[in-house]
Amino acid sequence: MFSSAGSFRARTLVSWVVAIAVCGACATPAQLADRGQGGGSAAHHPGDDPRVVQAAGARSRTAPYRGLGTWVDVYDSRQLARPVAAVRTMDRKGVRTLFVETANYASPRAVMHKRAMGRFIHAAHKRGLRVVAWYLPSFSDLRLDRRRSLAAIDFRTRRGQRFDGFGLDIEATTVRSVQVRLRRLLKLSHQIRRAAGDRYSLGAITPSPYGMRAMPRYWGNVRRFPFHKLDRIYDVLAPMSYFTYRVNGVRDVREYVHYNIGAVRRLSRNPRVLVHPIGGIADETSRREVRAYVKVVRRRDAVGGSLYDFPLTTRKHWPALRRIPAGPR
Repeated sequence: MFSSAGSFRARTLVSWVVAIAVCGACATPAQLADRGQGGGSAAHHPGDDPRVVQAAGARSRTAPYRGLGTWVDVYDSRQLARPVAAVRTMDRKGVRTLFVETANYASPRAVMHKRAMGRFIHAAHKRGLRVVAWYLPSFSDLRLDRRRSLAAIDFRTRRGQRFDGFGLDIEATTVRSVQVRLRRLLKLSHQIRRAAGDRYSLGAITPSPYGMRAMPRYWGNVRRFPFHKLDRIYDVLAPMSYFTYRVNGVRDVREYVHYNIGAVRRLSRNPRVLVHPIGGIADETSRREVRAYVKVVRRRDAVGGSLYDFPLTTRKHWPALRRIPAGPR
């Protein structure tokens, strides 16, 4: 999904450059265990056997994006230090998928915090949660971006378990030419799909259509963004529908999220495309706005939804968020 605008706060200069550029244009931003809507940790224990976990994950490439998700990036030190406790809390809140950043283009290693990644995967699979890796490419060095994307896809824990899916965070504006950036995006996407295989779950974490319409100099005219081509490569499209950067109030939040879901379906030329809209920065939204976001996710039959990110999601958010269904109906 991104290297989280807003939530990066003052973490690194690189992160801020990406966040300001993309969030100004749209908003940045990245699940299924067959549990009841209420969450909790009852009756969903695939166990530690990787064969069981992978067999369950192979049922559907869209499963990791369904229902309620939450996000962790490479700067969330508290969660990285205590993955098991973090997953336990996520499970209790009704989360179905953890989206965790393995690296970004400025990271010193292809997969950061390997030990924590393994613990996230083991703890999540034990409780029936999915784990999706995500990576932020620069598109200036496609070899590096390809290596790091595949490093996440090929990652294995000491028990032989792996991520249930991968998301490409499409937001960096390091390459100044929009046309060059778009060509490289498609090239990288095709490379990832070929390497991952047809059965592996892939998600495209895209800029917000509303944001591209408002500020086309970042990712170009929204009508020219290749949603329809990405739909042929990826299983789910996850627009970074960060309403906290654009609007305030229940009515405007509803209209913002409604527009983004509809625009992705229209521009992908596929009314049945599966959409997982990523909502606003959690600590910048109210309880009423979160309820409005969830209502649109439900009414528009989105496949799932999430706020960015887990450390910023507070007690006031979870009652509404856990009503996100593992849709669409």
